[in-house]
Amino acid sequence: MRRSLPALVAFITVCALSTSARADAWAVVLYDSLGTEAGALVLGRVIEDRGLDRPKPGEPTRRKLRRMRRLLTSHPMAGAQVTLEVAGRSKTVTADKRGFLSWRLAGPLPRGAHPVHAKLLGGAHHRVLGARLEVFPSRPGVVIVSDIDDTVLASDVTHKARMVARLASTNALDLATFPGAPATLRAARAAGHPVVYVSGSPWELQPRLRRFMAARGLPRGPMLLKRIGLGDDADALFSQDGYKARQLDVVMGLLPGYRVVGVGDSGEHDPEVYRALQRRYPKRFVGALIHNVTRLAASSARVKGQLLFAKWSRARKWLDQRGLLKPAAPSTRATKRRTKPTAVAPTARKPAGRPTPPRKAAPLRKAAPLRKAAPPRKAAPPRRQAPAPK
Repeated sequence: MRRSLPALVAFITVCALSTSARADAWAVVLYDSLGTEAGALVLGRVIEDRGLDRPKPGEPTRRKLRRMRRLLTSHPMAGAQVTLEVAGRSKTVTADKRGFLSWRLAGPLPRGAHPVHAKLLGGAHHRVLGARLEVFPSRPGVVIVSDIDDTVLASDVTHKARMVARLASTNALDLATFPGAPATLRAARAAGHPVVYVSGSPWELQPRLRRFMAARGLPRGPMLLKRIGLGDDADALFSQDGYKARQLDVVMGLLPGYRVVGVGDSGEHDPEVYRALQRRYPKRFVGALIHNVTRLAASSARVKGQLLFAKWSRARKWLDQRGLLKPAAPSTRATKRRTKPTAVAPTARKPAGRPTPPRKAAPLRKAAPLRKAAPPRKAAPPRRQAPAPK
């Protein structure tokens, strides 16, 4: 672990401090966002249009290295003026010194998924990488908050040098997930629960992570990532507890009234992060599911009161037993209105819709062949009468 730290620090520091000449083309990268009918948060960033091309299967390693270097060294446009539009509203937002855009929308907002549009002002040549804002009902619910590395993405985050080498020599299509992870999270999302990803990966990797999730069938959802760099507004490189605590507070603030299920792994500090979350929000905490990637003993004090699982099938069973993978049942009041007693009709009518095709007539049986009529019998000759007596 200690031998790998210098290599990791050098790699990320060079990427974070790299500057480039004036960009010829810019990209407004919009991030999937969420909120409720009472309010929401839209996020994005203005950076150089470098390393954002789509990966292709079987491309050479040198191309992967070049894309990753460009992606991590893209220069932001500080102070950029961007007009954002979503759900019938628009606002011109100014990017901060790292190029990040942030827009808090007050309610009421229409429920559902809404595409977010953007336009960079000033005449600079640019393109927009779109996203969507998901507005959930303003009522009690459950949100699934999941880590990414070694939780849904096999990344060997506990071996830093190996992780850096894999990061630099792969593209989004090379990344692997764990069996059962996509299906479990898709089932939770299909039941109406928001799925949010909170990770210690830098924002520069968001396009890569989004393509990985799409390729592996993970449900689409907002990501909250790290600001890597120098300055007061940057997140600490190796501190996970404080960083994730702040991001989880953001999620809880955007979804008031929602309870949370935390999903993480044993390789970092996720058990401790979720235990601290439970202390801060005791009435809004459902449970923590910890993916065991370090052969941690189930009796360990780190995971006391939490589910430690090696296979995602156990996590799915835990969620299913609590009814979190099933759609919410309609309210009792609405059910009563729809199920008024009615007189029973003598003949049940079929629901209107596609006409039922007529049944095919049963095939006629072949008639038995007629028997030949028996020839008429010959009449018996009349009997001779006895002669009358003389």
